[in-house]
Amino acid sequence: MKFFQRLKAVGLVALCLALSCSPSEERSTAAPADVSEGKEDLLPKASDFRYEGEGAAPDIPNGLDWFNVERPISIASDLRGKIVLLDFWTQGCINCLHVLPDLHRL
Repeated sequence: MKFFQRLKAVGLVALCLALSCSPSEERSTAAPADVSEGKEDLLPKASDFRYEGEGAAPDIPNGLDWFNVERPISIASDLRGKIVLLDFWTQGCINCLHVLPDLHRL
């Protein structure tokens, strides 16, 4: 009796697998559209943004250690009017290290 129940179960599973793997009758012959087509218009430009704060951004404090620059950077003189990306990371964070090539391309 159990043999026939197991046989029915295996047959049902095999039938479901066969039906799910069979190709559908309706196949699209259209070529996929270019993914990047028209995306440039959707992205905001730097000129779309305007700072509407009441005061200027505070300058970076003196006495900090700087890497990859010849001298300390000043927000008021060096970065005024520029878009700035601040990325805080540690050398022990593997995901932080993986993003470095992307930041270099920016």
